[in-house]
Amino acid sequence: MIADVAGSLGVSPQTLRDWRRQGERDRGERDNGLTGAEREELRELRKRVRRVEQERDILKHATAFFARESTGTSRKPSKPRRPRDCLSPCSASCSACRSRAIGRGRAGRHRIGRCMTRG
Repeated sequence: MIADVAGSLGVSPQTLRDWRRQGERDRGERDNGLTGAEREELRELRKRVRRVEQERDILKHATAFFARESTGTSRKPSKPRRPRDCLSPCSASCSACRSRAIGRGRAGRHRIGRCMTRG
């Protein structure tokens, strides 16, 4: 029966079962899982949380910036971070690879074959 109806609608039988269960939840006949309204509310609340977290991060950075500015101290420049996905080939004169002593193999070649500082 379900397979026939699903075939006539052009969907899989499992999709039809899922739709039926969701309809039962929405009508209150089934209490396991979220209703459509609850799903919508959850999605909206997650959006609001993301936005509030972004606002908090911006305010945190602004507070630190103005605190440094008001005390007259300057932020010490940080070392450049290693890129996560560096695609340029590493040369034998790459100071970062040489100073970290990684990837030095036979004949002075880098085993990793990729530069960690240039991208």
